[in-house]
Amino acid sequence: MNNPISKLDEIDKLLKTWQASTYPSFQVYEIIKELVNELKADDFAQDSYVTEKLSTLSWHIDSIVGEGNGNGHDGERHYVWAQGDLNKLKVMAGHPDFQEALCMSPADDT
Repeated sequence: MNNPISKLDEIDKLLKTWQASTYPSFQVYEIIKELVNELKADDFAQDSYVTEKLSTLSWHIDSIVGEGNGNGHDGERHYVWAQGDLNKLKVMAGHPDFQEALCMSPADDT
């Protein structure tokens, strides 16, 4: 299995750069889409929840640039949702940034 964490981190980095730019680059869009497609073909995507999150992430990415219908929501809203899907995928991949949150029990949060 390829390392999904490195691909998810790259998508995250590109999304943040893309969102901060005045004129989002279509080239960055293409790179993000390619990384999502690589993840879809990876062993990581054998879980149906991962497959669903990759599909909705892809749809949000399309909607940000106007390639999808956007369901009446603007690109900024889809950016927020894309980040949420990306974070859920990082949890599923066992990303180290999310391990502490997974290990804490509600009793530890006092």
